[in-house]
Amino acid sequence: MSKCQLATVRLLQKNYAEALRLYFEVLEIFERLNEPGTVATAWHQIGTVYKDAGQFEPAEDAYQRSLTIEVRIGASRGQAATLNQLGRLYSSARRHEEAIRLYRQAADIYVQLGDLLRESMVRSNTANVLANLNQLDDARREIERAIECNKTFGHVAEPWKTFDILSDIERAAGNQSAALEARNRAIAAYLAYRRDGGAPEIDTNQLAGIVEQDREAARTAIADPQTPYGLAAEITLILEKI
Repeated sequence: MSKCQLATVRLLQKNYAEALRLYFEVLEIFERLNEPGTVATAWHQIGTVYKDAGQFEPAEDAYQRSLTIEVRIGASRGQAATLNQLGRLYSSARRHEEAIRLYRQAADIYVQLGDLLRESMVRSNTANVLANLNQLDDARREIERAIECNKTFGHVAEPWKTFDILSDIERAAGNQSAALEARNRAIAAYLAYRRDGGAPEIDTNQLAGIVEQDREAARTAIADPQTPYGLAAEITLILEKI
């Protein structure tokens, strides 16, 4: 429906008031039509608007309304998506234990559905929260499962992000060699993506000039474990061309 699409555009434009107005109109239409699946979707989108606008309580309420309907009608995929969003909401509010519980519920559903790509996404989220709680062994298990899930999806799975999380976990655990190996894998995966025509994650407009001015410093930056994988990869690409 065009009104729903327009609401999504307004959300992407960060025009939250207009996005909410449109989504509530969509919600009213679907409620009149007695379409619980689309009502749940509308509540989910309303929750996302509130979340992006930084309004925690109404976001939580909207997601919970969506989840209640999804459970009632047995919409497993919708349940998992809403559980993941609630987990992200609780994580941002530092309600870490609740976030982990919801992420794991979402992961269990994706396992049942055989959806490896989304299972990987949720396990990556779980690993991040566990790492923040310094539960590094559990975090490592989650991210290693995420990496395994990603294997057949190529660039779509953005594997450089999971390797980067693993690198952070190993560094926090004091395993410097393992951290370096994971970082190198992140750089290699991201380089492959960029060489295949993928868009950069960072603004590279001024980077070429900086690298050309001091190539030795650029090479040092690539080797520095503190340099983000994306920046290290972009510097590598520039050095290859000059």
